[in-house]
Amino acid sequence: MAKTIVVFLGLLGWAGSAAADSITIFNDQRVVSVLAQVADSGQTDRHTDSRGPGDALSADAVASVGTSVANSVARLTSSINDPAHLSGSGSALASFSTFGSAEASAASVFAVDLVLDAPYMYSFNGSFAISDFPGRPNVAFNEARWAATLSSGGSFLFNLGDTHSAFSQGFTGNLPAGTYHFLVETRGDGLTERPATVVEDSQFQFALDLMPAPVNPSPTPEPASVLLLGTAVAGLVASKTKARRNAIRPIGRGK
Repeated sequence: MAKTIVVFLGLLGWAGSAAADSITIFNDQRVVSVLAQVADSGQTDRHTDSRGPGDALSADAVASVGTSVANSVARLTSSINDPAHLSGSGSALASFSTFGSAEASAASVFAVDLVLDAPYMYSFNGSFAISDFPGRPNVAFNEARWAATLSSGGSFLFNLGDTHSAFSQGFTGNLPAGTYHFLVETRGDGLTERPATVVEDSQFQFALDLMPAPVNPSPTPEPASVLLLGTAVAGLVASKTKARRNAIRPIGRGK
């Protein structure tokens, strides 16, 4: 009878609880960087700054010669404390007003590499705003641009980017277990060799939420099935016990 009890308890223990799956961020590449440079009347002033990684990043650079000025500012506020809920906001401002040559650039970058130990579902929501002061025809280059990507190896789950404002960009989907790169950034750049005024201002905010993908649970025996199987096992054990007793009955007695 002892064997029957062991089997019965084993059947009741089929419905075990699984440990929570984990998300690991193994590469934090969050950074802000700026550059400001002007040249006028034979003099040049150039400054750069870069900060990161971190939750609250700020970089500033100002260059001036005479009445020519270049100014670049980048900000990034974000959190990766909970890898299942990533969020942040950033801005990049690059500007100059010069009677000579000038260059200004600013970048706010949220970028992380992460590993999923199990399948997940993702939901991305973001908004991006760009405001620029058009450079004169003699400006060599001026642009503000944003980008948002989620990729694994050479494959993209989404890959967005533009030089215009975009609001309420949203994507959802499934992520198999594996390694992923997530990036949201905005940049402002301007460059001229002649007198010009340029203002490139861009901003973003986003949220990326990861939720465990539903998994079909292993079928758990119903109470009636467990009882029936336990009864069958008990009957089998009793049958074997009776057969063993008959096998060792003394020989030589009459029926």
